[in-house]
Amino acid sequence: MKKLILFTTVCLCLYNTMYSQNEIEPNNNADQANVFTLGSTQNGSISNSDNQDWYLLNLPQSGTLTMPISFTGNGWIWIRICDAETAGFPLIAELYMSAGGIPPGGYQMVRALLAGQYYVKIEYGGEDKVIRSRPT
Repeated sequence: MKKLILFTTVCLCLYNTMYSQNEIEPNNNADQANVFTLGSTQNGSISNSDNQDWYLLNLPQSGTLTMPISFTGNGWIWIRICDAETAGFPLIAELYMSAGGIPPGGYQMVRALLAGQYYVKIEYGGEDKVIRSRPT
């Protein structure tokens, strides 16, 4: 069973524009990554049979990346930021989220990043869930 995702709003210091964009399947690996626009909310779905979603994020300048995230349901999600410009896409940052211990207001991933291209990789395990994100 698929679950609906509304996740990963990205803000980079000077950006205040907000809009929503929908995931385009398949985006299950780096070659199929959807482009993720700064200041947007990403809508998508993920399930046990489709347990990875990839997004390409272009940062035109160095700054602080903020991704507030919350969800309901069971299971877990990993959000990983990887260097898209280096072979093997080395891990830069990651956040593990379990539905069993969601803090009030959800999770928030904050990371200082240099200008460049990054992959945001979402991995899922467990029961279906809904994930929501809003900019701060």
